[in-house]
Amino acid sequence: MTGSAPRLRACLGAIPEGRILSDGELEQLHTLFVDRYFGELIFLVDEGVLIVPSHMGERPIRAMHGYHPAEKAQLCRSWPPTAPRSPRMSTLFQTSFGS
Repeated sequence: MTGSAPRLRACLGAIPEGRILSDGELEQLHTLFVDRYFGELIFLVDEGVLIVPSHMGERPIRAMHGYHPAEKAQLCRSWPPTAPRSPRMSTLFQTSFGS
């Protein structure tokens, strides 16, 4: 990380609606990439929190995705209805994509 990392960590650490994920937790979630492809620091917001403005399109966002797999909003139902039921989205992805 750059020289501004301590200041960034301090600012994010002061936000009660989320937290910085440790390398240990990222590894446990199978999201720790050696090349830090998705960023050097991952800040995970609590379920139901939106980050705005997002600057990811021309229209305002209406919802977020990608909360922690342990959150109840990450429960899912496989489609079609005849598919085996998966209790968590992360389990469905691990089963489907072999992660």
